[in-house]
Amino acid sequence: MKSDTIHSLDDHFYRHESGRLTSLLTSRFGLQNIELIEDAVQEALLRSLDSWKLGGLPDNPPAWLYRVATNCVLDALRRQQTVKKSSAELQQHQARLHAESQSEPGACSDSNEEESILRMMCVCCHEKLSAEARISLSLKTLCGFSIAEISQGLLTNTETTKKRITRAKKFFIDERIPFEIPVDDAFHKRIESMHLVLYLLFTEGYNSSRPDTLIRREICAEAIRLCQRLIDREEFSTPATHALLALMLFHAARFEARLDNEGCILLMDQQDRGLWDKSLIAAAAEQLQFAATGRELTRYHLEAGIAATHCLAPSFKETNWNAILKSYDLLMKFYPSPVVALNRAVVIAQLEGPQKGIKAIQDIRGMELLKNYHLLEATLGEMYLRCNELSKARSYFLQARDKTTSHTEQLLLDQKLKKCE
Repeated sequence: MKSDTIHSLDDHFYRHESGRLTSLLTSRFGLQNIELIEDAVQEALLRSLDSWKLGGLPDNPPAWLYRVATNCVLDALRRQQTVKKSSAELQQHQARLHAESQSEPGACSDSNEEESILRMMCVCCHEKLSAEARISLSLKTLCGFSIAEISQGLLTNTETTKKRITRAKKFFIDERIPFEIPVDDAFHKRIESMHLVLYLLFTEGYNSSRPDTLIRREICAEAIRLCQRLIDREEFSTPATHALLALMLFHAARFEARLDNEGCILLMDQQDRGLWDKSLIAAAAEQLQFAATGRELTRYHLEAGIAATHCLAPSFKETNWNAILKSYDLLMKFYPSPVVALNRAVVIAQLEGPQKGIKAIQDIRGMELLKNYHLLEATLGEMYLRCNELSKARSYFLQARDKTTSHTEQLLLDQKLKKCE
């Protein structure tokens, strides 16, 4: 409840400060104190509500929060020492803590902040954690999301989310994971994991699993912000990082056009291209150019290339579908999956007609993996509708509607069903 109150005051500011403070304090007090640090950050954010409401904003709110959170950590550590340590040890420890508390309270340089946040990203994206744990931990620690918000976003319950995060923190302590940026082979594995987490984070925001919301812009914004952090640091600024940021920006450029005034989904051919954000498209195109500087070709390069082809086409009819098909062919060659094959079938339908598209879907290997994926039936329904086979189209649209919990998806499928009458 208290967390929700904070978010309602200034969601953007507090989410940023939560991740920044947790990273800075973990850098100072160690990963073994992460639970205590998170409590201290929460306490500082809560105290700011009362203090700033009565006395107004301080000259430097981030420094104020850092100082208060630091003191909360120090107080908690003193209490721990009172229980665990002898009097002599306690005095020695308190003397050190007192010295730390007197050293430039509230001060933290931009370089320290950047370093701390990157270290925290590396830790949260440790490749030995499950993908769900990495995303949950990143959302909570770096983005300031509550347990309830994470659970809603990942379609799970709060107990499961708590367990994932608790197990991850226990793993850090048991395995003595250092709070640092890894090097050599470990760095390459870690940055691949970081890319995947940011990709999944953006995907959740772009096509939210929450029934009442199709787009969660705040999640997309956090994914873009964190990816930009990587771009700003030389060793993280790889072609794959640029490609990932390009992909996010191309998709973000179309946010305003994806829904109509009633909240119904508008497909690509229905969208008003005048609503597409030209500045974001230009920024994405620039990132894609940076991504092309190396010899690396990742899934992010290929997906960003597809998104670029859509965004740069003068109209839907003038889209270069052959170029898009080539990208999907490469995705199938290097990163095959039933979802990629389904998307490729949509492109084939555009080029060669819906019957060819249906045939391509029927040839998908591993179709059983799509048994809970409503877009399989939605796509088949659309292709049969274009073939004027209304009975089959209706059957597939109904199956798709039963599978999705998204209200906006259901509204779109209802529109499709009316066309089958």
